[in-house]
Amino acid sequence: MDVRVFTEPQQGATYEDLVRVARCAEDAGYDAFFRSDHLLAMGDSSGLPGPTDAWVTLGALPGRRRRSGSAR
Repeated sequence: MDVRVFTEPQQGATYEDLVRVARCAEDAGYDAFFRSDHLLAMGDSSGLPGPTDAWVTLGALPGRRRRSGSAR
């Protein structure tokens, strides 16, 4: 069974928060890291500090990974 991590950063997360979560997922042996492409917060969340762009974030993460290889 593959186990993956999915994040909703529009609810309030910085790029550095996403890097930390992606690294933790990688270190823990999860099979993949995904993030939402929503720009607006849902529910009562302020969404601050504001959304990061999904494609830019996912494109930048492989350069911040600890291991070599392509990102999933």
